[in-house]
Amino acid sequence: MENHYNTLGIERNASSLEIKQAYRNLAIKYHPDINGGEEDNLNKFYKISEAYKTLIDSSKRVDYDMKLEKFSQISKTNTEVDEILDFWDEPIKNYFVFFKQPQKIGKIYYAFSDLYIKEKPLTKRQKRLNTLSGFAYAFVVSALIILIGNPKPFWIAAWILIPFFIALSYVLKKNKNIHKNLYVGNNGFAEYHCSNGIDNIVLQREIVFTEITDFYFLYKEIYQDGKYQNTEYKFTFYNSNKTETVYKTKGSFIKQENQKMHPIDFLYCKKVERFWTLYLMNNMQSKMNSRGFIEFCLFVDDVLESGYRPYIRLYKDKIEVIRFDHSKVIYLLDEISELKMVETKLIIRHKNLKKTFFGISGQEDIVPLLEMCNTYFFFHAMEELYGFDLSSK
Repeated sequence: MENHYNTLGIERNASSLEIKQAYRNLAIKYHPDINGGEEDNLNKFYKISEAYKTLIDSSKRVDYDMKLEKFSQISKTNTEVDEILDFWDEPIKNYFVFFKQPQKIGKIYYAFSDLYIKEKPLTKRQKRLNTLSGFAYAFVVSALIILIGNPKPFWIAAWILIPFFIALSYVLKKNKNIHKNLYVGNNGFAEYHCSNGIDNIVLQREIVFTEITDFYFLYKEIYQDGKYQNTEYKFTFYNSNKTETVYKTKGSFIKQENQKMHPIDFLYCKKVERFWTLYLMNNMQSKMNSRGFIEFCLFVDDVLESGYRPYIRLYKDKIEVIRFDHSKVIYLLDEISELKMVETKLIIRHKNLKKTFFGISGQEDIVPLLEMCNTYFFFHAMEELYGFDLSSK
């Protein structure tokens, strides 16, 4: 959410005269006729004009101040911390090693390391011991199965090879001695891996939010015969301008009250989602000024890895839905008869929707929120633009 007071460089209790003076000075400085219409100056001029129109009108200002206070509480909860926290919202312990620092993701609020200060790289002797113990374990398992189970010749070969390959995978992983650093900042996130020593960095990835357009999160609890089995998740950060996936991860876990038992990449991406949503909220007004609308997309299961499709556009005075047959439906705000949440779907109904003897006529769209990108930002935009609070429904 744009802070109009910061845009004009004035205090929250500024008078109308101070607002006018600040606007006049900045408008002259960034007016497109003076600056030749440069894009950066044009965006600044739009922000200044929007701030002035809002704050100079007493009724708009009161409404804006209430929304700004609410947004400030959200931001304080998510970002304003005195020190870097781990993914469980506790201060970082001083016995962890952070072997590489990101440079582009802004102020760091959350971080994680699984490398301890006293932990040293594996020696050749330790690697040999790991190898011997792994294959010794595989030999013992194979021998017990063959002796106790007395399998047929085909299965004897299988029970020799299967433990051998499991042991090989275990030994290779253990001898690599890989550790990771993860960071979450207000402008992006970063991930670094080192192998058998902090000087040997084998993976480094620093992603700023300007490289992302869409975020998709799948969270699915699996039940069998009415009993909970596990939870599957998938995170995808996508750049629609380049039609490429910027970052993705997936996995599963057993849901527990103690979050320390949840996978690190799950907790990591949930923290990133917070700051990504705040980033979108902060840039919402400039996006509206430049494009005239905010677009939200769907990830479809069969094209999840390669693309997305535009689905809904929010304008200041209307909602546009792009259906799967590529037809477009416009809902002017004063023509919407009902907007409600039903489980994980949002129903939009036009006032021309009627039940007749032959069926239903008129316009209605059902928005599948589980397939939508940037869902939390969508909730915020619906409230900010139209006053529809979907998060409480």
